[in-house]
Amino acid sequence: MTSLTRRQFLINSSVLAVGLGLWHKPIDAKTYDILITGDDDLRYNLQKIAVPRGLVKITLHHIGTSLRDHHGHNVVITKKEDLVPVAIASQVAGIDHDYIPPNDHRVLAHTSLIGGGDTTSITFDTSNWQQADYVFFCSVPGHWTVMRGDFIID
Repeated sequence: MTSLTRRQFLINSSVLAVGLGLWHKPIDAKTYDILITGDDDLRYNLQKIAVPRGLVKITLHHIGTSLRDHHGHNVVITKKEDLVPVAIASQVAGIDHDYIPPNDHRVLAHTSLIGGGDTTSITFDTSNWQQADYVFFCSVPGHWTVMRGDFIID
């Protein structure tokens, strides 16, 4: 059995907390902050996000090296029942619209499309969202089948 240095322990603990969806913190008394990373292997670091009602800030950081136009990522939030129809509409919207269907009421929040090394964020209010099952996903064609998770409002 090997012993961990303090630095290794802190890194491993942070990775575990992020992987388990535990790295959620209030920015201030009114905004809840979520960090999501996406990589070149079509993975988010989180599979579930739980937030209280109110203001939520999602920051997406693409930790890969792929270009925006070739393997970019975004984050889209919809009701679970709207996932597939919005994903299909996203393909039609195309890269010129960041794979976000314009003026689609089913898209409740979304970030912009980013490439490797880039970061984007969006702040939105969940106070008036209905009680429902929500999901977050990358709407780039093909990505949504694996890059997705539950978005839960506590």
